[in-house]
Amino acid sequence: MLGTTVTAIGDLTQEPRMSYDRDKVAVVVLSVQVPADPDRANHEPVRHWVKATGPLAQHAADALKPGDRIVVIGRLSNERFRRNDGDPTQTVLWLVATEIARSLTPPPAAPVRTARQRLTLVRPAQSAPQRQQAKPVLAPAA
Repeated sequence: MLGTTVTAIGDLTQEPRMSYDRDKVAVVVLSVQVPADPDRANHEPVRHWVKATGPLAQHAADALKPGDRIVVIGRLSNERFRRNDGDPTQTVLWLVATEIARSLTPPPAAPVRTARQRLTLVRPAQSAPQRQQAKPVLAPAA
C-alpha cells in the first residue's frame, strides 16, 4: 500500500449504512468515535467517517453493530461534493478502510456511581479479661 496508513480504534456509533455505487459495488459508511486523548487541549472524542467497498463493505455491514469497538486501518481521502440545494462545494474527510476488525481489548473502565453505604464499627467479643489500670500511689504528706 502506498502512502500513509492511518489506524483508528474506537466505538461504532451508528448502524452501518450499506449502498451500491454506479458500478454495483458495495459501499458501507461507518461512524467511529475515538475516545478523547488526554494530550489534546479540549479532551473531546474525535469522530471519523469510514468508507469501505467491495467484500469488506458487505462483511462489515453484516458483522458490525452500534457499540462495537473496532479497529480500522486505511488512508485519509478528501471528497468534494455540491449539495442539491445549490450550496457551495463542501469537503468531507474520509478514512477509506483497507481493514476493519472487532477489537478484543475491553474499553477503558468508566467510573460508576454507587450508593454510599454507612460503615458500622463492630467491636470484637470480649473473650480475654480486660486489664485494670494501676492506681497511683500517693505518698504521705510530711
